Amino acid sequence: MRYLGVDIGGTKIAAGIVDENFHILAEETVPTDVAGGPNAITADIVRAVQAACAQAGTCVDAFPYVGIGCAGTIDAKAGVVKYANNLRFESDVSLAAPVAAALGRPVYLENDANCAGLGEFLALEEHRRIQSFVMITLGTGIGSACVIDGKLYRGFNGAAPELGHCIIEADGILCDCGARGCWEMYCAGHSLRDKAQELARRNPQSAMWAQAGGKLERIDGHAAFAAWREGDAAAGEVVNYYLHYFKVGIANAINAFQPEVLALGGGICNQGDILLEAAREAVHTGSYCKTVQPTTVIRARLGSKAGIFGAAYLRR
Repeated sequence: MRYLGVDIGGTKIAAGIVDENFHILAEETVPTDVAGGPNAITADIVRAVQAACAQAGTCVDAFPYVGIGCAGTIDAKAGVVKYANNLRFESDVSLAAPVAAALGRPVYLENDANCAGLGEFLALEEHRRIQSFVMITLGTGIGSACVIDGKLYRGFNGAAPELGHCIIEADGILCDCGARGCWEMYCAGHSLRDKAQELARRNPQSAMWAQAGGKLERIDGHAAFAAWREGDAAAGEVVNYYLHYFKVGIANAINAFQPEVLALGGGICNQGDILLEAAREAVHTGSYCKTVQPTTVIRARLGSKAGIFGAAYLRR
């Protein structure tokens, strides 16, 4: 059996044809015409799907449905994007219906982080025996998903979970969402970059400068972690700051859900085992009850393709 999934981002739309064994058989990406609005984005989705089908030598009629993952708050039942900042959707935008009309297939819409989480959950060989699973993606922002008894948990209004917007510092850094102290403002990729640049400016002899070719704008989380491994003190301050808030957020997630499995993904997780070890420490020290079986922490395995797989498997 083959499935068709679409992952919508603020810069590109990826459509992929996958099989039941987590192999991508064809994939096509097109730029996202955000400025063109919902109609242009609908056309982009259709174009990407048709191109992926042509690449695979098939047509959209060969698939039982099309699954779509999209950033923002999603009403999955209605197929509507309630809000998506990166697409400039500020009120209800019907996305599933126009795509279904254009392609002639049923279309199912879901939040992109939920799709990534579902993909990672289904990729586990033992997923049928796992009652609860949480996925946290550490990228430009912080994405999160929760699967309970094999089903995505969305909250009563479709807006859950948003672990990146849990408050971990009262009256802390102002977040784009309007709140202060959100986890995302301390542990997302842009936050790590900003902290690294702040410490680099204060420490002109830091090895972070060499890692970035002497250019401030190129100092990011990768440069900070690389300089830290060289024993650089300023980079060590960046890493310690990051790990402190990372563990606070992980402890909150554990105490909120107590999942059997916690998967960590995203670009920041490419820094070796340091985040896995920190997360496991947070499970051990931050969990309210120390006498129950602890959460198992793993590294996500599907990488940037998790969203495509999850969207494709929405009704598998």
